[in-house]
This record gives sequence, structure tokens and C-alpha cells, in this order.
Amino acid sequence: MRLAYLKYGDVVAELQLLRQTASSEKSGPYQYVNQMLQFMGNHKGLFVSYNAKNETAHYDQITTCNINVAPNNSSILIKATSRIICFFKTLLLLFKFKPGRIVCAAHRQVLWASFIFSKLYKIPLVHSRHGAVFKAKTGKNPFETLDNIIIRQSKAVLCHGPFLKDQLIAIGVPEHKIIMFTAQYQSLAVNTPCQLSSETMRLISEPFVLFIGRLVKEKGIYDLLDASLQEKLPRILFAGDGPDFYKLKKKIEQLHLAEKALLLGYVPHDQLRGIIKKTLCVVSPTHPSLSEGFNKTVVESFIFGKPVIAPQFGVFLYQITHNKNGLLFKPNSSADLAKKIRKIVSDTGLQKKLSVNAFYTGQSYLYPETSFYQAVSNALKS
Repeated sequence: MRLAYLKYGDVVAELQLLRQTASSEKSGPYQYVNQMLQFMGNHKGLFVSYNAKNETAHYDQITTCNINVAPNNSSILIKATSRIICFFKTLLLLFKFKPGRIVCAAHRQVLWASFIFSKLYKIPLVHSRHGAVFKAKTGKNPFETLDNIIIRQSKAVLCHGPFLKDQLIAIGVPEHKIIMFTAQYQSLAVNTPCQLSSETMRLISEPFVLFIGRLVKEKGIYDLLDASLQEKLPRILFAGDGPDFYKLKKKIEQLHLAEKALLLGYVPHDQLRGIIKKTLCVVSPTHPSLSEGFNKTVVESFIFGKPVIAPQFGVFLYQITHNKNGLLFKPNSSADLAKKIRKIVSDTGLQKKLSVNAFYTGQSYLYPETSFYQAVSNALKS
């Protein structure tokens, strides 16, 4: 069985880290690659990812490759050229490797190349969906329309949670083709000591609310900053890195909020749990323009018994029950966001109720019925 696995991210770095740690766990930040490796056993595999660099590495029976793709903020010409090159590079890699099965967790040009190869060689194509699905109207967005046609014709479609399953059904994917899975979080159940720096320990010694994620405008980082100006709130800690890191830092300085809004930068996954355990709540103010298929921050916060404040749309309606394990606010409204944060931090009774319910919700994610490994196995068993 020769299998090609195509995804976003950095498979070269992920495989290198997995080899260094010699991890046999099926959970953790690199669980998809890890579980795919375990599914393949000693068979040959081609793992391809798409990011800002070109790189190839070989590990035993696995060939890994990163293909450079221009970022979304590039000019239209650069993006178009980059995607065309990416399409042909992907197709060329598939022709060279000649897989007997393809699992494609990407879309657009990567999905198109996978589909063409699967039809030419009459092999099964499985689409793994992690991001939101858009029901494109014919003629309005031909790229999304083409994606949806290919998804419907795939042998099986794996999806991360019920929100994506409902979206796939809405675009016409037969329900019998859909295999829903849930990411695994057993590694978070292990109560391992967190080695935090003295500076981090000082920062989390006083009450604070926490943002976790990539620092980009679409994640609502500026809305959260504006919220801190509108209400008397505790300090806000931003755990994450991204293109807007220095822009956000500059705005914090301009607004004289250096003592109220603190940038932690990138925080290793094993240290992040120590910070989550100390926060009053976690805030995930994502904009509707960045519609997510599944929010890992919500789950990880729940596992540690922390309520989440998020906008009232999309996947958050599936993951958060308002006034039970978190609070929902009006999307893009920093004023309503501020009110919801204030509501949690000022009402200890509510905070306790939300925290208890969040913890019990989180436990259901530790040992899901169907893992990614099982979903892939079910999709390719025949």
C-alpha cells in the first residue's frame, strides 16, 4: 500500500520532531501525522504540506516534502502564479510516487491535482476536512464550486466534528460517505509538571484572561484590545505569534496599555497548559470572515475547566453552550465582548458554574468514539 497524504502545515518539521521524541501517542499537536504514520505501518508513504518554503526530507519509508505557496496577502498575480506552480508540483510528485491511495486534507489546487491523479489511475481519493465548507452558488465562486464537486465525488470524506458534518451534508455529500472523527487529547489528561519561567510565573500570579492563537486581525486580537478600554477588566495575556505581533505590540504602546495587555509570544504546548490552569477564562474572538471548522482552543480550555468566551456563529454554536460552559457575544462587537468578560470576572458564582460545566464537557474529548486513525482506517478498509 503506497499512500500519499497531503495537508497544510510543515510535515518535514513535524516528522523530525516526532522522530526526536520517539512518541507513540496518538494525541498531541502533531497527532494527524503521527496517526497516519501508525496507520501505514511499514508501507511507503509520501507526505506533502504547503507553507512558505520548499524542502524535502526522507525518513525510512516516508518521503516528506514542503511546497511553497504565496501567502494570502500577496498580490493577485503572485497568488495566481504560486497556485498554478503548486498544482503542477503536486501533480508531478504524485506521478513520480504513484500512490495507490490518496488522503487529501487540503483544498483548491491541491485537491484538484489529487482528484485528477485519482481518476487517471483509478485509485481511491479520501478528503479530510478540517476547515469550514462554503456552499458556493454556481457562477459566484467557481473555485469553491469545483471544490464541492470533487468533495462529493470522493470515496469518503472525513470531518472534524458535527459542525463540519452538517456543512458537508448541506453541499450535497451523501451522509453514508461522511466519517466524523474527533481529535484526541489524552496527553492533556496527564498531570505533568509545567516548567514556567520566573517571568511567566510573575505574570500569571495576578488575575488575567487569556487569548491563545495566531496573532492576526481575523482572530479578533484588536477587538479584545478595544474591549480592555471599555470596561474595567483584568489583564489580558496574548499567547501566540503571527504576522501582527509587532503591529499589536505597537498599538498596545500607543494606547498606554503595557500593564493591561501583555504579549507572551509563542508558548510551547507543554507550558501552555500551566498558563490555562491559572486564567479566569479564555477568550476566542474570531471574526466570521475566518470561519473555522473546529476550535482546539475551546476544547483544551474545557479540559482544564476554563470557560470560553467566543462569538455567536459557526462552530462556536456547536462547541459552547451559552451560560453553561461559556458565554457567546455578538460577532465583531468589542462592546459586547467587554460585557461578557466583565460578567465572568465579576460574578464568582457564575464563574464557578461555568468552570465546572466546562471541565465535564472537556472530559468527553479525552477519549472520543472515533479518532482520526480510525476514520482513515474505515475510509480505506475496502
